[in-house]
Amino acid sequence: MKNVGLRYAGVAAFLMIIVFLVSYYIGVHPFIEISHLFFDLFVYGLVIFFALNEFKKVVNEGILHFWQGMTIGFFVNIFSCGIYVVFLVLIMNFDENILIGYKQEAIDFLEIKSVQYIQLSLIHI
Repeated sequence: MKNVGLRYAGVAAFLMIIVFLVSYYIGVHPFIEISHLFFDLFVYGLVIFFALNEFKKVVNEGILHFWQGMTIGFFVNIFSCGIYVVFLVLIMNFDENILIGYKQEAIDFLEIKSVQYIQLSLIHI
């Protein structure tokens, strides 16, 4: 069970790192864009599904208990997030522009959206 979870955690972390690098280098900052959250959730769901499917059919002879599914999902999620965090720490140490760009884009985003937030708060008063 642990081997399947760890193998698919590596796959999920690899996909997340590729998505981060591609989106950053095409000019879309991954920390600002909300579509990355939805794509990341889709990737995690897909990877966990394949991990559970492999464990059920290959290792456990067609039987999957609830606790087994939860444990495999936990392994995939925790270990892939750990690998991804290590990657983020390393890339932010090597490329300072990522954090500087994030700060500037976040300020620009909030300045643009501030008018909408103020209008929404006045409507609800």
